[in-house]
Amino acid sequence: MKKLLFLVLLLPSLSMAGPFQITLDSCTGGCSNAAITSLISSMEAQVNADLPDADQATYLKGMANASVMSTKGAGTDYANDIDVFIVGGGFNAGVDIGNQSFGDLLGGDIDGNQVAGVGLAPSVLIGFGMGVLPIKWKIVKRSKIFVNFFSYDAGDPGDDLEAEISNFGFHIRTKIITPRNFVPLGILKWGGIDTHIGFDHSSLTLKYTENFTETSTDGSNSMTYTGTAVAGAEVSTNSIPIEVSTSIQMGYVFTLYGGMGIDFNFGSAKSIASVDSNVVITPVAGSATGTATMDLGQEDSPSAMTVRTFGGIQFNIPLVKIYAHVDKALGKGLYGLHAGLKVTF
Repeated sequence: MKKLLFLVLLLPSLSMAGPFQITLDSCTGGCSNAAITSLISSMEAQVNADLPDADQATYLKGMANASVMSTKGAGTDYANDIDVFIVGGGFNAGVDIGNQSFGDLLGGDIDGNQVAGVGLAPSVLIGFGMGVLPIKWKIVKRSKIFVNFFSYDAGDPGDDLEAEISNFGFHIRTKIITPRNFVPLGILKWGGIDTHIGFDHSSLTLKYTENFTETSTDGSNSMTYTGTAVAGAEVSTNSIPIEVSTSIQMGYVFTLYGGMGIDFNFGSAKSIASVDSNVVITPVAGSATGTATMDLGQEDSPSAMTVRTFGGIQFNIPLVKIYAHVDKALGKGLYGLHAGLKVTF
């Protein structure tokens, strides 16, 4: 489970340049600079082969944007009349696939070189109709309030794989145009128009630790690296979504819904990178020294504003509703993928 989690979340970086590097500080007394440089290239390849290769200078922004998108739709409801309350849970993910198409995403035909970031936000949802409150204002009677949350840790300190995922949010949905039956008995029912406003927070920390004892030699010169490398990312994002949605129920069996939204985003994505610099170089003549480093970029933030569309389908079983929907940021290869179930009362 843990390795699958890391494979999904580190997928965007698997095809990028290796982060582990060795700098040749000195090569004197007859030491061959060309030979030692060749050994360094070989050593870097050996170490990077066991790391989630990443140049996160651009990856961090993609992670931040995907984190924001993963929360969309997790904390509200687009398709149900709620008399008293609703409970549910869903799996929510965000992904920035660059210039690739949604068809490529659905078909699994994704080029890892173009995937800029991935975010996860599974969540539990609780909501209730504000009409149960002793307030007679019409806008209150037409409003529903929702709270969503989730937290999960994978791995213990010192494990090779560690992850911490958490999110929470609250939203208010208000009916501004009431529903209408196009066919008697509710066989074809338009859900009217709703507005949604709220707050989403998502936090994701990934850490991959690998211990190394690697040797590289050309038969005359040799190099040994012994140490521990830690690579990962720490992402924390906040978003204020404002949405308009509508829905249509057909034959009681399923409901189609969709709408548009605008998100105001802030937060950060920071790299986690550390490495021991235990490099021993033994040239055939003279002496040489080197220093090991790991570059994963520094810090970035999500786009300040995102405009998006969304659409989905819900299958209606008595009490239980099974749904799936997709968010798409306009002008970007940024998607939110959501699926789950809800129980209404």
